[in-house]
Amino acid sequence: MKITHALVRFTDDNVQKIVSIKDIKKFHKPIDDKDFSTQKTYMVKWFCDDEDENSDEDTFYSANIILLGSKHVHIIFNFYICM
Repeated sequence: MKITHALVRFTDDNVQKIVSIKDIKKFHKPIDDKDFSTQKTYMVKWFCDDEDENSDEDTFYSANIILLGSKHVHIIFNFYICM
């Protein structure tokens, strides 16, 4: 399974988002969905959900990775299984 996305929790406000692993600075190409540290803080690009705000800027915030997956559906499924 090729890992393409991550569920992250931003440390400033505990907001959780699914992001492409390409938007995580200095994150290695994971071997599988367990190949990450829950303790490590990564810099993750923030994409604004509000169309009125400028989301073209490269704004990065610290976050922890919760889950890795091959697509959004895989991450959502695993998130609910783990709860």
